[in-house]
Amino acid sequence: MSSLSNVSFKKGYAESLPLDDESFDVVISNGVINLSPVKETVFGEIRRVLVPGGRLMFSDIVTGVELPDSVRDNCALWAECIGGAQESQRYLRLIERAGFKIEKTTPNDSYSFTQDSTLTAAEKFQVHSISILARHL
Repeated sequence: MSSLSNVSFKKGYAESLPLDDESFDVVISNGVINLSPVKETVFGEIRRVLVPGGRLMFSDIVTGVELPDSVRDNCALWAECIGGAQESQRYLRLIERAGFKIEKTTPNDSYSFTQDSTLTAAEKFQVHSISILARHL
């Protein structure tokens, strides 16, 4: 790793990034934002560290319907990426309210749940994966 001069590692939380304002051109994520109970804060932090015009490219789990409290309060379903999922249109509005313009959404049709407990919930609540490209306004 010593030959990589433009790589560093910092410990932090998505809700409070230990990074300077407007210091990145691109932020990528794969299924992590879903796990935060305060997604608004996460998107605000991402916007803060992106330069104007910077891109956010990520995949996450969303639902086709609003989840009931019984699912949101289930720790096992949170760990299995369902309990923290948002209804897809609500999720997109959340991203836009944080100051992003959504440029593209793509379903990840090959993503699937394998546990019996998650299969049932995924079918019932239309849980699926999408990729989103958004730009900092």
